[in-house]
Amino acid sequence: MAKKKASQHGRKVKGITARHFMEAIQRRVDQNATAIVVQQVETAMADLLK
Repeated sequence: MAKKKASQHGRKVKGITARHFMEAIQRRVDQNATAIVVQQVETAMADLLK
């Protein structure tokens, strides 16, 4: 099952490729989390300044 799914994505799951893939995902998640926090802070500031 896992082997079939990996081949559908055209990626090797072993070694550095999988690690690179995971790091790329983690980086994107971190960026999204930061963007969400910034947005919440901006919204809170706008509410306070009303």
